[in-house]
Amino acid sequence: MTVSFQSFWLFTLNLLINLFISLLISQTSIAAETLSSEDFLALALKQNLDLRLAKAETKVIGSSASGIRIPAPSVGFTQMNMQGGQTAQGWQVSQTIPFPTKILRDHSARKYALEAQKQDEQVIDQELRAQAKYIYFLIWETQEQKSVLKEKKDVLLKHIRIAKSVAQSDTFAKIHVLKAESEVDLLENELELVSQVHRERQSMAAQFLNKEPGVFKIEVTNPGLSTAPNISSVEETPQIQSLNKRLKSYQALEKVGHAEWLPDFTVGYSHMDDTMRFPPNNQIMVGITLPFVYFWQADAKSKESTAQKLKTEINLYKTKRNIQAEKVNLESALQTFERQISTLKNKILPKAVKRKKLFQNVAPRDLSTLQEHLDTHLAIPDIRLQILSLQSKYEQTVSMLSRYKTHKGSAN
Repeated sequence: MTVSFQSFWLFTLNLLINLFISLLISQTSIAAETLSSEDFLALALKQNLDLRLAKAETKVIGSSASGIRIPAPSVGFTQMNMQGGQTAQGWQVSQTIPFPTKILRDHSARKYALEAQKQDEQVIDQELRAQAKYIYFLIWETQEQKSVLKEKKDVLLKHIRIAKSVAQSDTFAKIHVLKAESEVDLLENELELVSQVHRERQSMAAQFLNKEPGVFKIEVTNPGLSTAPNISSVEETPQIQSLNKRLKSYQALEKVGHAEWLPDFTVGYSHMDDTMRFPPNNQIMVGITLPFVYFWQADAKSKESTAQKLKTEINLYKTKRNIQAEKVNLESALQTFERQISTLKNKILPKAVKRKKLFQNVAPRDLSTLQEHLDTHLAIPDIRLQILSLQSKYEQTVSMLSRYKTHKGSAN
C-alpha cells in the first residue's frame, strides 16, 4: 500500500500543528501558575534586583570595613659605584605609620559605614515587603473587576431578554432596550480597559520579581483586607534608624577629618655592604610628616566632613517631620476607608441582595418596573465595584504606612 506525497505532507503538517498547540497549552499552564501572597513575597525577597543590589553593596562595604588601614612597607635595593672600579651593594626597608588616632578613627568610620549600609538594606527590604503585598492586590483587583463586569454584563443581557417581551407593545420600553444594549457595549469597552490594566500589572509584577514580562503570568487568590500596621514610634522606623546610623558614620568621618592635622611617622632601616675603604654600614631613620605646612589640605578635609555631618542632621530632622505628618494622615485615611468598606459590606450590600430576592417574584410589565428591575439587579455588581475601589485605596494606604514598620531580622 502506497501513500501519496500530498497525504504524507498533510499528515506531517497536522502533527506539527498538534505539537505546537500542545506546547502552547503547556507553556500557558506553566506561566499562569497560581501564587499565594506568601509565595509572591518569598519570590520577591529572593529575586528582586533592588534588594540584591543592596545586599551586594553591603558585601562591598563589608570587605572595605575589615581590618585597619596602614600603608604597605617599601623595600629597595642600592648599588654604589666608587672610583677605582669598586662597587658596594645594599638594601633598605621603610614603613609609614599613621598617627594611632588616625588609624582608630578611620576604622571606626568604616565600621559605622557598614552599619549604615546594613540599615539601608533593611529599609529596602521593608519597602519591598510593603510593595509586594500591594502589587499582589492590584493583580487580584483587576481579576475581580473582570469577574464583576462579566457578571454585570450577564445581568444586562438577561434584563434585555425580559425587556424585549415588554417592548412589543410599548415604545418607551423599546427605547429602554436600546439603552440597555448600549450599556452592554460600554461594558465591553470597560472590560477591554480592565484587561489592558491587568496585563500592565502582570508586567509590573514580572519586573518586580525579575521575570520575563512577555511570558510571565500568574493567577492570584483573594489576599483579604490587610491589617493596618501599628507604627508606635517614629524613632523606630527603618528610615530614621538608617539616617541615625548614617549620621554616626559622618560623625566618625568628621573625627577622621580633624585627625588630618596629626602627623604620620616614617621608620626606615638601610644596610650597605663593606668595601676596601669602608666597613659595613647600617642606618636607622625616623621621620615625621608636617601636615601644617600645607594647612589648606587638612583644613578642607575637616570642613568637608563637618558640612556633610550637618547636611545629614538636617535631612534626619526633615525626614522625621515628614514621617510624623504622613503617619497621621495615613492612619486617619485608613479609618475612613475601613468605615466606608464596612458600611458597603454590612449595610448597603445586604439590602441590595434583599431587594433582588423580593424582585424574583415580580414580572416587569411597563417601563417603570423595567427600570426598577434593571436598577435592582445592577446594584449588587455596582456595589462590589465600589468596594473594590475602596479596598484598592485602603491597600495603597496600608502599603505606604507599612514602609515605616520595623521588620526584625529582615537584613542579614
